[in-house]
Amino acid sequence: MGYRELYMKKALGFLVSLLCICWYGWHYDIVAALQQSAARITFATMAVYTVLTAFHMVIRGTRWWLFSGVDASIGKHTEAIFAGALVTTLLPARAGEIVRPAWIERKNSARFAHCCASVVAERGIDLWCILVLAVCSVGPAYIGTIKSLITITVLTVGLLTGIWCRHWYARVARMVVQRLLPARIAAPLVRFIEHGVEGLSEIARPKVFASVLLATCCSWGYAIWTFYYAGVLFGFDISMYQGLVLLVLTSLAIALLSGPGFIGGYEAGCSGAV
Repeated sequence: MGYRELYMKKALGFLVSLLCICWYGWHYDIVAALQQSAARITFATMAVYTVLTAFHMVIRGTRWWLFSGVDASIGKHTEAIFAGALVTTLLPARAGEIVRPAWIERKNSARFAHCCASVVAERGIDLWCILVLAVCSVGPAYIGTIKSLITITVLTVGLLTGIWCRHWYARVARMVVQRLLPARIAAPLVRFIEHGVEGLSEIARPKVFASVLLATCCSWGYAIWTFYYAGVLFGFDISMYQGLVLLVLTSLAIALLSGPGFIGGYEAGCSGAV
């Protein structure tokens, strides 16, 4: 990617964030909200919340280490998570997700496509978890218990199919690439696809997959608790269930509006949830 394209994407991300902030400011009194928050927040409480957030990164690094297939420590994976979070703060469209495999590749001589595949698998599991949490939190009230269970089953089958049928999907992708693109372009893409399939081989092992699901439950359970703690910290009288709804809606908002640092989208999601 050239510098011009990079700056264009960065400018677009800031524009999206600015529009979200304008919408937020139009509907809410930002100054009053900041003054109210400042009256409740102390250095000690912010320090505690910062440590909790950092520990969540360690949990994510541990989960990634379980199935990445890269000969690197948990610390190296967590280091890549922090590097990706830093870049995501500066650039839009979750650019940090590209930095993570690039960081691991440079530090541990791993294949970029291999690492990318593990990041895609990780985000796929996170998306599955968000959707399942969304269905569990609001589904029974809107679509009923039976339809909620059917939806969760369909999401789970889709996740399992994506992992265990990866070779079939890769075969189809190779066929499409080789037929539609010139050989000089298709060849590196085919190699990238093959290395990507290798990157998913570790998570396809049942024991590893079970460990990853357990780590995912711990990660999102911890995230629910930190959102609940943040709500209490800012003076909201919320329950753990309301913290779950807050996390789900905010996660969906920043997935759709991925500006730099999730500015605007995060605030819009929190406001809508509250």
